[in-house]
Amino acid sequence: MRTHHAIIVEAGGYQAAAAKIDPTDTALPGRIRFWMRRDSIPADQWNAVVGAGLSTLKELADAAEAKRAANDAGPQEQAA
Repeated sequence: MRTHHAIIVEAGGYQAAAAKIDPTDTALPGRIRFWMRRDSIPADQWNAVVGAGLSTLKELADAAEAKRAANDAGPQEQAA
């Protein structure tokens, strides 16, 4: 399963992903770079990511849930 970060990287990086999602939005590359740093694509952007052919809703949801579960586990449980 790819992380949100990996989805953007495999799209060619934040600039390429922005061009695929909405080439007219000049602020989008900066926002996508922020998503990469956080490893989190906002849920309200998922349809645009799917529409650009970068992922599926299921993959985005699964990656978000995996990140949430890892964060909930805390550092001690992750190390075990």
